[in-house]
Amino acid sequence: NVLINNNEIGGLIDFEWSQVGHNKMELTTVDNNGWFTSDREREAFRKTYFSIIPYVEENKERIKLYRLNQLIEDLFSFDELPKTEKANAKFKKQLLRIEDLLYA
Repeated sequence: NVLINNNEIGGLIDFEWSQVGHNKMELTTVDNNGWFTSDREREAFRKTYFSIIPYVEENKERIKLYRLNQLIEDLFSFDELPKTEKANAKFKKQLLRIEDLLYA
C-alpha cells in the first residue's frame, strides 16, 4: 500500500477506512470517532486537510449531513455489543453528538 515515485515514498494508501463517495465523507470518520484529544488537534488536522483539498462553503451542510449519517449508522452497531456500562456510556455519547449536531 505504498506509492513509490523516483525511488522515494510518494504516498500511502490506507484501505481500513476507505469508502466510495464524496471526498468530504472522510472527514466524518475523523470527526466522529474521537481521533483527537483536543479542539486544537482537530483544527490542526483541518487546516492541513483544507490546504490540500480546498474548503468550499457550500460543503458545510454536506459535511454536517455526512457526520449525522455516520453517527446514526454507528448507533445500530451498539445492538451487537454486550450491554456493559462502557457500551452504554459510548451509546449515550453518540446520542449527545447527534443532538449537538442537530442543534448546532
